Amino acid sequence: MRASVHVVRVAAGLLLRVSPEVLSRRSAVSPAAVGRQLARQADTYVREQGLGYYPPLDYLLSQAAVDEELAETARSVAWLAGQIAQDTVRRRLRAVFSQVELDSMQSLAYTMPSVRPSDKESVEALARHFTPDTVKLALTLSFLQRRPAREVSQQYARRMLWRWLKDHFSRMEVTNARLASD
Repeated sequence: MRASVHVVRVAAGLLLRVSPEVLSRRSAVSPAAVGRQLARQADTYVREQGLGYYPPLDYLLSQAAVDEELAETARSVAWLAGQIAQDTVRRRLRAVFSQVELDSMQSLAYTMPSVRPSDKESVEALARHFTPDTVKLALTLSFLQRRPAREVSQQYARRMLWRWLKDHFSRMEVTNARLASD
């Protein structure tokens, strides 16, 4: 009797922070300095407008609440961080998975901040959020397995992501791993 082999597809989410050392090799701009300046300008705008929340960066740009040159610098650093993350993930995971598909990539700096103006040390937390060195990736990973089992497949994908990527980013989090629907 022959054992059959199954192709298993797992959808995974990652949160990756590219280290300052890696970014500094390819950019003269400090991502942390960009994040601090964006946070100060956003905080000034929010307090002037009397808002109870910090809007996402794209909204602040549409309202001319942040300096355009600073925003362009943030975009270029975010793009660079995304390219480094994407290249590293593809290169490292090629050894483990038969196929690695990038479904989406987004800089964390352009998502809605979870910080509120009333929070203690809100500007510092906002600066960390707006620092364009962290990327959210959605991937679809394929690998072969003799007996596909939902829990085993998801745990295997999580373990392999962690093992093969953890030493290449200053922060690495597997936000989800679930069987992909075809």
